[in-house]
Amino acid sequence: MNTSARKHHYVTAEYLGGFADARGRLCVIDLVREQVRLNQAPHAIGHKRDLHRVDAPGVPPDEVEVTMASIEGPGIGAIQRAIATGRVPEGEDLSWVVAFIALHAARVPRVRAVTSLAVEQASLTMLRMSVATPERWAALRESVRAGGSEEMPDVPYQEMREYIERADFKISAGNTWEVLQALDQAQQICGLLLHRNWTLLAAVGSADHFVCSADPVGLNWSTPRPPSPFSPGFALPETDVTFPLSSRLALLGRFEPVPEVIPADTAIVAAVNSMTGRGADEVYARAQDLPWLGPDHTIRRGGLLDSWKASRAAAEGGKDV
Repeated sequence: MNTSARKHHYVTAEYLGGFADARGRLCVIDLVREQVRLNQAPHAIGHKRDLHRVDAPGVPPDEVEVTMASIEGPGIGAIQRAIATGRVPEGEDLSWVVAFIALHAARVPRVRAVTSLAVEQASLTMLRMSVATPERWAALRESVRAGGSEEMPDVPYQEMREYIERADFKISAGNTWEVLQALDQAQQICGLLLHRNWTLLAAVGSADHFVCSADPVGLNWSTPRPPSPFSPGFALPETDVTFPLSSRLALLGRFEPVPEVIPADTAIVAAVNSMTGRGADEVYARAQDLPWLGPDHTIRRGGLLDSWKASRAAAEGGKDV
């Protein structure tokens, strides 16, 4: 089997099918390309080439993809049983659903990019510290050579300092590191999610429907807070974790007590949809008339792409002033 180039899903295709219309098709609202694509098959979206590929001696390139599939299969089964019964998963099913949520929280390209950028910036900072003084650069060279490495460049201090300060090179954590880091993060997130209490949000309006996205795990404060440098986290109390199960059902997790089921009116569906779509490149829905919360916190139906384009134009216009 040729594994040199394969499509790896960051949103499981079988899971996306729960948000499709009666024909099994999805509407894709693409905020990057600024377009709406209709009649999309779930298996044709939510993927990226070689996203989970690893390059390590003696390890098959799709080893991590196989590991993820071992979580996705039972997770999908547990989600389907929750949809069929209209109840919050319990016992082993809850564990599989939580693992499924954690996997999607950690492996999406946006999260991976943020993690990788932090490592790259830290690496550049360490490089600049290594040439802060001639003595520090000399000590580093001596330390590396004492360790038996022959790869330390024999470059004069001033030349190396100018090269590093220009930073006209790219530091990359690499896809293999990103994939393994995502698995580690998923494990940590899973442990935190298991300590939350979960309730089922059930849409009550026939015209209301939950959506999915390229980044489907929502994380927000349970109650509005004034602007702050602190962001909500999976380990923090008074935070909501949302995860849509289908176009009619979504999960809400809190550390505080919650009822087993909450009827979700248009306001709740709109709020969850806004959390699901926040920061995502693409939104997947059964139709374009999805309810969501506008920048002024009013309920809107449809027009998500137009609003996003207007907001971006306004932001870019502000930068030009």
